[in-house]
Amino acid sequence: MTLNLSSFYGRLSVARGNDSPELILCVQNVVRKLIHEETNAQRPGMLLGKIQSGKTRAFLGIISEAFDNNFEIAIVLTKGTKTLSNQTVARFKKDFGIFIEEDTVSLFDIMSMPLKLTGNERGRKLIFVAKKQKDNLTRIFKLFSETHPDLATKRVLLVDDEADTASIRFVKKKTTEDIEQGKIADQMDGMRRLINRLSYLQVTATPYALYLQPSAYGEEGDNCVYLPKRPCFTELLPIHDAYVGGGDYFGTFDSDDPRAYLYTEVSEEEQETLRSLDGRSVLQSRAFTNTKITVFRQSIVAFISAAIIRRLQQKVSGDKRLSKYAMVVHNDVKKSAHKFQSELVDSLLTAFREDAVAGGAQLRKIFDAAFDDLLLSVRADGGSIPEADSVFQELRAALQGDDVVVSEVNSDNDVAALLNTDAELHLRTPYNIFIGGNILDRGITIPNLISFYYGRNPKKMQADTVLQHSRMYGARNHRDLAVTRFYTSRGVYERLETIDNFESALRNAFESGAHDRGVAFIQTDANRRIVPCAPNKIMMTNTVSIDSGGRLLPVGFEMLAMSHIRHHIASVDALIPLSCIDTDKPALSDTSTAHEILGLIAKTMDVSATAWDWNALSAVIDYFSRLPAGAGHFDKIWIAGFTGRTINRLRAGKRFSNAPDTKQQRDLAELYARDIPMLLLFKQEGLKSQGWTDQTFWWPVLIGPHDAMPCIFATDAADVG
Repeated sequence: MTLNLSSFYGRLSVARGNDSPELILCVQNVVRKLIHEETNAQRPGMLLGKIQSGKTRAFLGIISEAFDNNFEIAIVLTKGTKTLSNQTVARFKKDFGIFIEEDTVSLFDIMSMPLKLTGNERGRKLIFVAKKQKDNLTRIFKLFSETHPDLATKRVLLVDDEADTASIRFVKKKTTEDIEQGKIADQMDGMRRLINRLSYLQVTATPYALYLQPSAYGEEGDNCVYLPKRPCFTELLPIHDAYVGGGDYFGTFDSDDPRAYLYTEVSEEEQETLRSLDGRSVLQSRAFTNTKITVFRQSIVAFISAAIIRRLQQKVSGDKRLSKYAMVVHNDVKKSAHKFQSELVDSLLTAFREDAVAGGAQLRKIFDAAFDDLLLSVRADGGSIPEADSVFQELRAALQGDDVVVSEVNSDNDVAALLNTDAELHLRTPYNIFIGGNILDRGITIPNLISFYYGRNPKKMQADTVLQHSRMYGARNHRDLAVTRFYTSRGVYERLETIDNFESALRNAFESGAHDRGVAFIQTDANRRIVPCAPNKIMMTNTVSIDSGGRLLPVGFEMLAMSHIRHHIASVDALIPLSCIDTDKPALSDTSTAHEILGLIAKTMDVSATAWDWNALSAVIDYFSRLPAGAGHFDKIWIAGFTGRTINRLRAGKRFSNAPDTKQQRDLAELYARDIPMLLLFKQEGLKSQGWTDQTFWWPVLIGPHDAMPCIFATDAADVG
């Protein structure tokens, strides 16, 4: 992949060590789509990456490439924290430093910029960074509407980082059933309407709420009640070679792979102990003996020992700079729990230190168990194995030297005080333990994280929130995986594994083209109490759920006039394979045949009084038919037709009939529709005596694959109350 080395992006790429060919292609694809697919304030685009996979690097590249393509201004909106805003500004200063120094680009934090820009400054490429927070967005709006209205006429790229946070929220008014948009989202809509030539790029790793939006809220065009949030295109950020993610933590590995040892099970009782202030009985006096914290106690010793092993390995390899390492404890959101956990760790370290001074007899028992466990993965990795006694002596020295630093992280100010010059959590010593809650999620980079004790276990897990907790993902030294450990309960581990499967399925579906009809399918798992996102994010959406083997069919429709539909019915007759009509042998067909049949049937029915969406039905077929990897089933569907059906239009209670299929057909679908869907077609006599209009018609029923995970998707329209 070649770049013009005198261009903004060419120079940027060289300055930061040359982007990979895959990233260059991704950057260029995004800008091309922003230009040629006419994304604008009404039509956002999406850059979809994995957790800590280099999204910031990518969108900085996209901004520089946009500057090469006549964009004049970039507005970057960050999650509403000072930490993330400062982190973004610091990253821009680092990557765009050459342009800032030569005055071709000016960078501003919206809350600390000059009251007015000079004419010279307005003639440069401009970058504004703002938090998604009321005062920040008010200043952006005022800058473009009052201070310098000429800026609103320029070509602007709006980059919404962590676009599923704050940018989308709906609430019910207190006194009515009406729904209104959240304040931040409303301000963003105002900004999108203000700027004449605006392209809008959403960036996130957890896009579920965005894909579950309708394509419009109310009428299309400038009269939309709220501006659309659903992406009109998605570009996948490539996964770089150094990335460690869910595939490493939740994959299946043989004993000769160090990743087979990453997970260590914790009892739910232990995690509950760490949440409760009643657990104060586990403090220093019983540090070595209390059975309520067995794994937690060992995790502290294992973390320090793991860091020692890696540093000893680095010495053997001749590395001049030895790494420092981090452990994170994220067991609860409450500050009181964090305070208790911090006290507990301090008490354990004090007890360990006192025992180390006395010779380390009690500490050695915990160390031996931790070292034996680490030895399994170090051997599997093929790395050098230090002597146990050498590691233990280093452990004693670290404890006696107070080299283990414990930091409680509860607020923006806490994080800001702990950041280094690269806007990452600063590792003061070789052994750093961070204790906190939600503040340690989106955008916070924790270098060399080799121990993660995680205990969040709500009644319902929101997939987007939980994925953002996964700070152990990211660019990691793969040799560190040999000493990395992930501590959580079996129930939480299985729910996290399911969420990782959801993320992989979403990405794979984009790669296979399963979302090409503009409808994205989000997997769910009611049995494990997992939902894609917070309910207030999709309050305006008509969502449709499809269970394994579930049915989708139009209900409550009116038939159009016979003179209008007769030839369409005949065309459907001709398209259905004869071998599958009124038999127990469905025909394996191309999905194009199913789409053609459904297109004809759509011309025979009036569904305007229903919530039925023909495009969504076609999207469901594409999605499920493109998931299978083998058996010649890609882009295939089973079709079966049945004639001479006589069903009443209304059933008991004056409700519309919704079951043209019988148990016999459902059993047939269960037999055949395992990995791909089945389209059942029922030719109804449509008798007037049964509530119809004395004309035959085809009634389609789509059966989802029985072996597929349940999904949820959004239809094209939303009610605005």
